[in-house]
Amino acid sequence: MRILALDTSTPVNSVCILDENGIIAEHIMGTQGSHNRYLLKNIDLCLKSAGVQLGDIDGIAVALGPGSFTGLRIGISTAKTLAWANQLPIFGIPTLDALALNVASTTYQVCPILDAKKNEIYCRLYEATGGYPKAITENMVLSPKELVKLIERPTFFFGNGWFLYGSVLKEKLADRALTLPPHFHTPRASNAASLALLRLKQGEKDNPASLKPIYVRPSEAELNLER
Repeated sequence: MRILALDTSTPVNSVCILDENGIIAEHIMGTQGSHNRYLLKNIDLCLKSAGVQLGDIDGIAVALGPGSFTGLRIGISTAKTLAWANQLPIFGIPTLDALALNVASTTYQVCPILDAKKNEIYCRLYEATGGYPKAITENMVLSPKELVKLIERPTFFFGNGWFLYGSVLKEKLADRALTLPPHFHTPRASNAASLALLRLKQGEKDNPASLKPIYVRPSEAELNLER
């Protein structure tokens, strides 16, 4: 069973084709500008690298957020179009769940953090003692100082939020704030594909018509309308 996965929830553009034996092809790049410029090219690159066509794919996975509102809309609309045009099941994967797979086995608590702008971060706490990390909180959007109040034991922090606010977390948490080499901070579509493959094997899928981004907080457009 092959999964084509897309992750455009951060400035990183990631596309992967994965099956039960592992990654067949994966392309990851930090974008400059809109994902519109790169996503379809990267999908085509992965298909050609893997030597497969869309007809050989068994499901489409897409990162749902939280993350960049524009990036999420691009990724989800592309995934829905591919799934509809090729009559494939679609799997929406929360972005932080996928990122948490970067650290899948540790006795420490795990906390992926992503830049949410406005001096805040998207985050979620996980136990990751082996296999698939288990979430122990909901998706949250907090200031770094608010996150500090939730951390009572050593925790791995990773994601682009670390490069912005890691110094604050280290200052407040000292030895409880742990981090990792640079490649652990990068979102990977292969993680979303792995979670989707697990759901495909269990006979689960999402309804394309009702699949929506996970925003956590209102968009600027919604806030402006409310005002």
